[in-house]
Amino acid sequence: MNKGVMEQNKLVDTLKRIVGAQTKQPDPIERVVKKYFNFNFLPLKKLSSSEDIIFFMNEIGVAEFAYSPKFKAIRVKGREFNDAQNMFNIDEDTLEQFFKDWMKENFNVDIDYIDYYNS
Repeated sequence: MNKGVMEQNKLVDTLKRIVGAQTKQPDPIERVVKKYFNFNFLPLKKLSSSEDIIFFMNEIGVAEFAYSPKFKAIRVKGREFNDAQNMFNIDEDTLEQFFKDWMKENFNVDIDYIDYYNS
């Protein structure tokens, strides 16, 4: 992963948290999107093959996400996020923040960078 891009994304996320911390109100769309994530992804098992990578496996044993604790980066299927973005008519940054919060709430992982791949 490109370290420069990761650092830039970390800075953007930090600035969003600083600005958003003062104005954060419960957002109904956030609750709906998180329910959508629950419906589409849960239950997931958190499995690690080493200290460098953690896989989130669905019920049939297919990895939905791969997470790098070292880089705080996660790989997700781009199509699923594009579909959710279009369905809820929200921008990519908002959807990513909802996903990061959802992952923190459900699996206690901190994500700084989301890497999309085609499946």
